[in-house]
Amino acid sequence: MADEVLMAEVSAGSATERRETRQLNIALASTITIVVLFIILAVTIGSPLADELVSGSGESHWLPPVEERSGQQYVDDDIFSRVSWNGTYGIGEPLSVFVSVPEIVLSDGGAGATGGAEVHM
Repeated sequence: MADEVLMAEVSAGSATERRETRQLNIALASTITIVVLFIILAVTIGSPLADELVSGSGESHWLPPVEERSGQQYVDDDIFSRVSWNGTYGIGEPLSVFVSVPEIVLSDGGAGATGGAEVHM
């Protein structure tokens, strides 16, 4: 057994197998290259955009701050300065309705202490 020499045969494979392997290797390398390229682009382009959004978000709004709007004139001759309907609107008197709730008792809390619990609506 010790004097026995083992022979190995190297099979090169067919031309079709080699071509398919080469095509798969090229496709894999191309995919990895594109993924790495997109990662680099995301880092270089994404960081400045995120920094700009975070740093300038409160200062670049097109409306003036709420506390400064009271002293400004309302422009009513522009294309965007419209109301739904022109005219005066009648506003009714405030209406208060008191609904009695006889189910509330003293054990429910303060509203039932006097016995005449009402809800204001």
